[in-house]
Amino acid sequence: MQLSAGWSEVDHLKAKVKRYESAISRKDGGVPGALLVGDRFIQVLDQVLESAPPPGQYRQLALIEVNTFEDIRKSSGLLAANTVLADVIGEIQDSPLEATPIGLVGGQSIGALLTDMDHESDQVATNTDDTPLTVADKVRLLVEEAAYTVAGLDMKLSFTVASVRAETGQVALQALGQVDHVLRS
Repeated sequence: MQLSAGWSEVDHLKAKVKRYESAISRKDGGVPGALLVGDRFIQVLDQVLESAPPPGQYRQLALIEVNTFEDIRKSSGLLAANTVLADVIGEIQDSPLEATPIGLVGGQSIGALLTDMDHESDQVATNTDDTPLTVADKVRLLVEEAAYTVAGLDMKLSFTVASVRAETGQVALQALGQVDHVLRS
């Protein structure tokens, strides 16, 4: 019976590796919503911020920190931790939120430029009790409600999310610095 569980685990990890490698191979930015890594994410973010959003809309830069990344890395290895990052990015890409570009900013942090936000307010939806949700709340709820499997085990992940309005002409590193400051405040 343990052998069967072992093969199931191997198959599961192979599928995760394939998804992660697929995401990494698209890092050239040629595909809308492609996963970008490090400096390439910053370069594409700079290019996007040079142009103005459509009238009546603005952009929010979100920074998503996977708080449980180090625990996963220590217990299940770097490959498992990195596939969690790819899974979180996949959740964001598959959501109704329009996030382009999206990428790994460093370590356990994911950056996403969310577009098509209503210019009138930072609220993008309401909670079940009709309290307004900020962009950061919406992203946090999206990634926290998803199901994640790490090394064959279903796992609840912990996230910290912050967002700031990204202005046209703003330098990407400046915007990332602002959202990082909000995240750590």
